[in-house]
Amino acid sequence: MTWIKLTDLPDQRVPMHIDKAKSFWEVTDGKIVHQTRVNRTADVESFEVLEGSDFIARDKDCVYHAWTTMKTVDRDSFTPLGDGYFRDKDCGYCEFETSLKPLKSGSAEGLKVIGAGYARDAAFAYYCGRPITSCAMPMTLGLVEQTGEHPIPAATTDTQCFYEGALIKGADVATWSMVRNGFSHDAKSVFYNAKKLAGANPDDWTFLKSPYSTSGDKIYFMSFVLKDADRESFEILADGTARDKHSGFSGKNRI
Repeated sequence: MTWIKLTDLPDQRVPMHIDKAKSFWEVTDGKIVHQTRVNRTADVESFEVLEGSDFIARDKDCVYHAWTTMKTVDRDSFTPLGDGYFRDKDCGYCEFETSLKPLKSGSAEGLKVIGAGYARDAAFAYYCGRPITSCAMPMTLGLVEQTGEHPIPAATTDTQCFYEGALIKGADVATWSMVRNGFSHDAKSVFYNAKKLAGANPDDWTFLKSPYSTSGDKIYFMSFVLKDADRESFEILADGTARDKHSGFSGKNRI
């Protein structure tokens, strides 16, 4: 990524994506402004915005996140790592939603961005900057094989499996694999996100349409069994609800 001087940009501003008449960053009356809020201390002449970011910038002295001065961040060594993660000479950071926060370890030792929201350092594994405290071996964390254009938020260590940062309890790393739309299985069990589908057998489990699936005589909505659902007459409707010969279903509940 590249730092770009705000004063070099057209009209000295970074327009918003939807309403281009409004700005994320701009120079107004000799001051730096972020989303109409004035930063009265930032140095205009040296002020740079991070290419691809609407919130991160720096001047000759400091790093900024929107209108917040990141006083503990070392300006000269602050570096984007990708996937919302950053580091300086002392610490790792993650930008999530409206904040840039230091990682829990408070150190940059061993920091590596894995992808799809995951990272790890010498002390913790992280998902979107949140520590995965259940991860016993963070230095072995690796992303699952990626397919398609959207990142799959699943990762494994030598002994554990994770989906969206949550531990999939009981999953066997040696036989576990992602299937599609949040579903996965190992040799003995089927999972939706990090939840086990009670009674599902991977040998006869079938994906229907997200988030429905079936195994044996059971039909599942996400990880929930649809109580007394009739498999022969079961159908998924265009609006995402479902029905059988008895009545309809809204989510996991019969209606």
